[in-house]
Amino acid sequence: MKNKNIKKVIGIIMILCTMFLVTIPVYASNDENQFEPNKYIEQELNTWAEANGVGVVFENVYISPSRSDMSVEEIEKSVKSYVKMMKNAMQNMEVKLIDRSNMARATGSYTASVESMIPAIGWGYIKQDFTANVSSSRISSVSLVGSSYDTGFTLGSWEPNYSWTDISSNKQFVQIHMKGTINYLWEGLNISKDCTFLDTFKASGSSLVESSYLDWPD
Repeated sequence: MKNKNIKKVIGIIMILCTMFLVTIPVYASNDENQFEPNKYIEQELNTWAEANGVGVVFENVYISPSRSDMSVEEIEKSVKSYVKMMKNAMQNMEVKLIDRSNMARATGSYTASVESMIPAIGWGYIKQDFTANVSSSRISSVSLVGSSYDTGFTLGSWEPNYSWTDISSNKQFVQIHMKGTINYLWEGLNISKDCTFLDTFKASGSSLVESSYLDWPD
């Protein structure tokens, strides 16, 4: 209960911060050489993730300075520092499968878990519970249980949008997609972005086991 209250307080603080966002004048510029923070973040992170086989997609990135006196140079420096941090986080991002069959008292109950990459006090994950029917290393069906959710102590918030699943044509793999909006503060910048996290699992006998995004056959 204490952890939930702490997360609620953090969420309220983030909402209050977004009520006082300051507009960055350079956003409206048509100068081709003008630095565009939102576009820069999205392109840099998505290009790096695809090149390195990391299952995450970034969309609708929006930043604003938390101080009205923050210069364009300071904004650019913070943005590039943020991109560097994110690339390092993706390189070390933990993706795992949690078998909940014993906890849920139901065969085939699992949780897809991926590091949220939100600056954290300790650790933070985005999770999605689901059930799967697996037999003879073949997946016949997958059903989501509720919405995605965040756990741990982070300096931001996760707002789930929706989740969905894909089963490979050979019935040996399943992918769990978790889409939501992340909000937090980084070096003087209020950051909001839509993220879609992807977990890939493989059938083994009558269970699912961890696999890699790069193993997906389709």
